Amino acid sequence: MLHFSEFSGDPKKAGKGDFAGASQDSISYHYDRGVDFYRLWLGEAFCYSAAAFIDPISGTVANEDYKAAQFANVDNHLKAVRAQSDFRLLDIGFGWGTLLQRAHQEFGVKELVGLTLSREQQEFVAELRIPGTELHLQSYENFVPEGSFDGITCVEAFEHFAKAGMSREQKVAAYKGFFERCHAWLRPKGFLSMQFGVWGTASREMADRIVPRDVFPESDLPYFDEVTESSQHHFDLTYSFLNTEDYVRTLNHWRLELKNKMNAVVSESDVDTYRFYDRYLRRAVAGFKRDRIRLCRCVFKAK
Repeated sequence: MLHFSEFSGDPKKAGKGDFAGASQDSISYHYDRGVDFYRLWLGEAFCYSAAAFIDPISGTVANEDYKAAQFANVDNHLKAVRAQSDFRLLDIGFGWGTLLQRAHQEFGVKELVGLTLSREQQEFVAELRIPGTELHLQSYENFVPEGSFDGITCVEAFEHFAKAGMSREQKVAAYKGFFERCHAWLRPKGFLSMQFGVWGTASREMADRIVPRDVFPESDLPYFDEVTESSQHHFDLTYSFLNTEDYVRTLNHWRLELKNKMNAVVSESDVDTYRFYDRYLRRAVAGFKRDRIRLCRCVFKAK
């Protein structure tokens, strides 16, 4: 297994040599394992993020079907930023392009910009030839856009924006850098819609012990208070929803698909990779069920 060193620099200088969060090597370690490998168990929606099963108001199940719940989640983020045809959208951490596709096909967005540090994801989405799309193999930390954006989405990339082992002060500084950039890139009163995992009941000492460095090197979850503190100078938090059930359902679906496609997964990779991902998904389910980890969806409005 590859070795990744701990961050030991000033988060404010990230993008000039050091990254406050995960480097491209770290992102590649997890995400560049073959498009077909991930597609086998992520399914047709091809989203590597929690689906929206639960209604945030009633707490009841709004979507039973996994694919429908994934598309509902993506569409909710696009609705949150007020996506429409005369729109310029930035998607930070675009994965395999589902949100970009939905933005064009369902919302008519004509200008789309995406950032990723995964070469395989960039190549895959480029082959989709989504009209009006500009893709960058680049961190938000050293991205310099041409012009401003009407809205920004960031679905489960935020977990890679600070390294495990950083102090609270370092993490807040790193997150401030993210929010400062997003504010500078957004048009006045524009919206930023985000989704990410946060530490729940896990203490900081426990979090440092159980953060899965072997799965996501150079990455760590934020605590919710770190997010609110780092965003407050540039954004108003207009909506937030924390739950665990959406991710438990999503992870259980992935694990079942992984099991059902075991022979194909092993053929596409190897048996050790299958066991590694099965163990990782099982551990993640336990973390959410015990409330050590929570899923957070937030919408921010630029001040």
